Amino acid sequence: MSYAELIEPFLRTTMEVLRDADRPLAPREVMELVGEQVEIPRELAVTNDSGQIRWQSQLGFRTGEARAIGWLTKGGRWSITELGRRALEDYPGTELYLEMKHRYESQRRASH
Repeated sequence: MSYAELIEPFLRTTMEVLRDADRPLAPREVMELVGEQVEIPRELAVTNDSGQIRWQSQLGFRTGEARAIGWLTKGGRWSITELGRRALEDYPGTELYLEMKHRYESQRRASH
């Protein structure tokens, strides 16, 4: 299984949870809801060297990238933007993650 196939369900479910919420959600709420909806692969259910559960740590990084390209807002509470809503509709399957990574990397290269 590719990394995109492994992580995409977490990114998509997070964006769907935020889309369907009636208000911005605390990160803890998002993690709980995602954890209830996504089957967590064994390799992501373990803790990393920092003592964090690997899937939650990875989701923090991926949502940071989604925030950087304008798909999410993050602060004390998280929400999805209109661009993020469109991305959910426009990019099925792993295309969502791959498009996010492409845009994020392009933006990083342009700013350096």
